[in-house]
Amino acid sequence: MREERTHPTPQLSNGRVSRRVLVVDGEASSGQATELLLRREDYWAVVTHDPAAAEKLARVGAADVLAVDLNLGALEHVPRWQRRQGDPTPREAPPQGTEGYAVLRALHSDSSCARFPLFLLRARGDGSRRDPACRFGLIDYLPKASKPDALVKGLDTVFRDVVEPALLRDEQRQEAEEGTPIDTETEWANGIRYRPFETVPKPLRTALLVDPDLAYRRFVRGVLAEHGFVVYEASSSAEALQLAIARRPWLILSEVDLPDQSGFDLCARIRSHGLLRRTPLAFLSDWDEPDKRYAGLQLGADDYLVKPITIRELVIRLELILKRYKDLRPGAQPGTGFRGSVELVGAAGLLQVCHLNQLTGTLLVRHGPQQVKVTFRSGEIVGAGGVHLIRSNGSDNRPEEIVFTLLTWPRGQFQFTPAHSVDGQPIGEGFDQILLEGCRRLDERDLSRASGS
Repeated sequence: MREERTHPTPQLSNGRVSRRVLVVDGEASSGQATELLLRREDYWAVVTHDPAAAEKLARVGAADVLAVDLNLGALEHVPRWQRRQGDPTPREAPPQGTEGYAVLRALHSDSSCARFPLFLLRARGDGSRRDPACRFGLIDYLPKASKPDALVKGLDTVFRDVVEPALLRDEQRQEAEEGTPIDTETEWANGIRYRPFETVPKPLRTALLVDPDLAYRRFVRGVLAEHGFVVYEASSSAEALQLAIARRPWLILSEVDLPDQSGFDLCARIRSHGLLRRTPLAFLSDWDEPDKRYAGLQLGADDYLVKPITIRELVIRLELILKRYKDLRPGAQPGTGFRGSVELVGAAGLLQVCHLNQLTGTLLVRHGPQQVKVTFRSGEIVGAGGVHLIRSNGSDNRPEEIVFTLLTWPRGQFQFTPAHSVDGQPIGEGFDQILLEGCRRLDERDLSRASGS
């Protein structure tokens, strides 16, 4: 039996253990390579091939992230009453307690281990396996040490976005319990106190739930509402599309099995709609089959989650999806703005950010030699001008026509500069009408190109 090895635990300035990973790998050579790689990257790692040892280490808090190789043995038998669509049916009795699923199942049933972000390790060429393990709080699949860059990048992301904020939150809670006074406003302003979705601006915390199951909609709505989301609900594809156009949510969660059209059809329609195509969309479905997941992601879905799902996993996965909005938060200090790529949320979404946050100032967008400047007053567009614009409407320089041109840009760079005051009256018939008309023209243009006319 290979000796299990550890190395010294790095400490932060306050003495807290940092960057701890527990790896359960059935291949000795792969485990050793993973351990060496993580040590080079300043991770503290425990690598073992014994599921029982991994379970004990996890329960005593020896790590912050758990990575499990599912190739430790055959899939543990799941009783018929616990199976869901997509679960493989064992042809013979599998070994007991000797594989990755057994580790995950044991930890999943222990509430004290609920904080663990879980990863599944896969060997090269192992992408076609039928893995229903997302029920165990799976965050992502990671390659083994044969692809070191991908492995380290995945771990760096989850520590930065999930583990470290959670540890800071736990420290604050402990200080409060010990009677140490905490200046909540100062801590929040400095970005130290952690809250889920804290990087998502409050005006953008709107979601659309699409599911014929009223009880499940209530469950998800409760989770999101607790974190400041305004939630809209639909029970069919047609109702969902109508609500999405009217309310323009910043997140869509949809069941695949809908009464009129499938969730895949809804996803395709959303991705082809000028107003909605950049909206994050994740499936939250009873259908747990690899081919369904693949089909959904190929259609442009941002994630595919499977029921039943723990609150912890749901919050973590959605928070990772919505990280794209972190750079759209207006600066806390007067005179500060924000900048980024148009691809982040699309031109329509960028205009909506300025509108929903009731911003006053100038939005400058560049796309190659072309440049558009849009002026906002309390979220309404009061002016627009352009340089070197290529437009299909000839020499029409009306402000609303320049905004319509901006909506056709699939990429570019933007910068918003706030101002204390801006003169002018809203152009056209108001922001909503300008946005809807621009997206209608964009959809007509795309339809015309698709038909070849």
